[in-house]
Amino acid sequence: MAGADFTDQGVTLHLSKEEWWFVTSAMSYALHGRRLPDHDFRNVLMMDSVEAERLHNDLTASEGVARSAGNHWNPF
Repeated sequence: MAGADFTDQGVTLHLSKEEWWFVTSAMSYALHGRRLPDHDFRNVLMMDSVEAERLHNDLTASEGVARSAGNHWNPF
């Protein structure tokens, strides 16, 4: 399960190798302005859309926990 620790200095991500691959590959595509075709989503990003949604939800939940605990740099 993906997670994140928030501090005033930044964020520490706890990702599996597949989640790391997804995050770095997705950033590469976003930075280069390419839209990934649906049929290539899993082949290139190593994660299908359901798994990507789970990753997003896990990281969003970690952020909510950090905000509730007062560990997030932006509590709002």
